[in-house]
Amino acid sequence: MTGLGLREAKEAIDQMEYSLRQEGQAAFLRIQELRPEPHLEEPGAETLRYLQAGQKILAIKAYREQTGLSLKEAKEEVERLEQVVRAGFLFE
Repeated sequence: MTGLGLREAKEAIDQMEYSLRQEGQAAFLRIQELRPEPHLEEPGAETLRYLQAGQKILAIKAYREQTGLSLKEAKEEVERLEQVVRAGFLFE
């Protein structure tokens, strides 16, 4: 997903793990708040592309088409996903 080699990816994960251990429960709770609600569908590639390009309205439209959610629900979820993307967390 990131294009990193195995060594670089392992180092990045190790650094994340170290940071989480240092910050403890507070860091875990912040990450949990950024994750989308588990009952909602993960975004499709199109939605993520729009989010990463800063095209929120198109991301909402794509997510609505993917999930069938109302405009309000899709907007709320895309805004949550936007925080995840900004924080550097990606979907597989």
